[in-house]
Amino acid sequence: MNQSFAKSESSFEASHDKPSEAQKRYLERGLSQPGGKLPLFDSEGQAIPAQTVKSCVARGWCEP
Repeated sequence: MNQSFAKSESSFEASHDKPSEAQKRYLERGLSQPGGKLPLFDSEGQAIPAQTVKSCVARGWCEP
């Protein structure tokens, strides 16, 4: 995450500096994947919500 960007944005609240539980689960799944690739589906075969992916990308926690 680009720390200087997150700190300079006054519109960000403290809760936006850390991933939500859903975002954490999504990002953690990439840790065990070859090349750190993030999944399109959860462990139960359900699609990861597009908003979860988009918000992680927007905050710089992952790349598209």
